[in-house]
Amino acid sequence: SGTERQPVVIEGRDTGGGLPEISGEWSEKRPDKGGTALEIAPGVHDVTVRGLRVTDCVIGVSAPAAKSGAVRERLVFEDVDMRRVRHGFYLSDCHALRIENCDLVRYTKHGFRLEDGCVDVTLRRCTADCSGGDADWEKLTESLPFGFFANGSRSQNSRLLFEDCLARNNLMPLQKASYKNGDGFVIEAETT
Repeated sequence: SGTERQPVVIEGRDTGGGLPEISGEWSEKRPDKGGTALEIAPGVHDVTVRGLRVTDCVIGVSAPAAKSGAVRERLVFEDVDMRRVRHGFYLSDCHALRIENCDLVRYTKHGFRLEDGCVDVTLRRCTADCSGGDADWEKLTESLPFGFFANGSRSQNSRLLFEDCLARNNLMPLQKASYKNGDGFVIEAETT
């Protein structure tokens, strides 16, 4: 962790071959098997991550539920683009969170998921494109693919701002259940 005035900065730099990429061995054929690119532990604060690419991971950026009650504060993600993941951002217990200029394409479940206890969140100029318009990829998505999802079943998410964000191609053409759903933006009732 850093301080509010001097955050820890993790920044990818293009030295001629593009921005650094974290790549796993995830496959849409077994979407729940594989690794996470970045996991943020409970209690971490004042960290900025920018200029990274993530491919072939179950989760790009994870902040699991903080069982001890320690929240994460003042996390910033800028220009962290992902492709071929199950979940892009899957976050819980984050306060004063900012995600900007992050583009996700070809995920099988969710692009940006605020699971529980996220407060004062800004998502600005972010794109969640489930299939990139590829009809074959759409057949590989899981039930209920969402671009931006605020859940909050354990503890409320509150004060969320989505500014200039775009969700597209969240389709599931092969869903067999009577309840078929694929949405760009989902805000569940527990969110305020």
